[in-house]
Amino acid sequence: MTGFDEVKKLKEYANITYEEAKEVLEQANGDLLDAVIILEKQNRINSPEGVGTFNLNPAAAASGKDGRTPGNDKTDKISFGDVMGDIWGWVRKIIHKGNVNSFEAKKGGERILKIPLNLLAILLIFGMWIVIPLLILGLVFGYRYSFKGPDVNQANQELHKVSEAALQAVESVSDAAKKAVGDYKNKKDHDENGKNSDY
Repeated sequence: MTGFDEVKKLKEYANITYEEAKEVLEQANGDLLDAVIILEKQNRINSPEGVGTFNLNPAAAASGKDGRTPGNDKTDKISFGDVMGDIWGWVRKIIHKGNVNSFEAKKGGERILKIPLNLLAILLIFGMWIVIPLLILGLVFGYRYSFKGPDVNQANQELHKVSEAALQAVESVSDAAKKAVGDYKNKKDHDENGKNSDY
């Protein structure tokens, strides 16, 4: 059984009656392409010239909506202006995302710093040797970093993991240092007490 839409498309494309379109579609088991091939073999429609595209929508092809004229076998060419327009559109999108998303530094739940990601990127490009050590030093002193904005959820989760790992490492080093100092004091006190008791 062939549908009305297929019959109508074939009727409009081949300029035949509904009855003829239905018969040809039934011969082609409802396949539009096979029906067009059958009509071409019967010389009821002209086959496309050259190696161009074949469009079942003659109204769109005649109006040039697909960018080609019927029977045109030339490939589409992209101009330099189109490429530059695409690149400029991408750059504007990135700049917009950098302005609406921000980088924050907090200590003890209080926000110390909030800057747009674009400014952070500029600081990293021109002052990487200062900014990166400051960020690492901030982690050592318990600062927490996060990203805020509509486009940074995944990055924020990863940064939170790094902050947690750095905080745990700092606490481990601090505990080890306290233990080492305590052990040293105990040993020193023990040695001093031992020397005094011999005299």
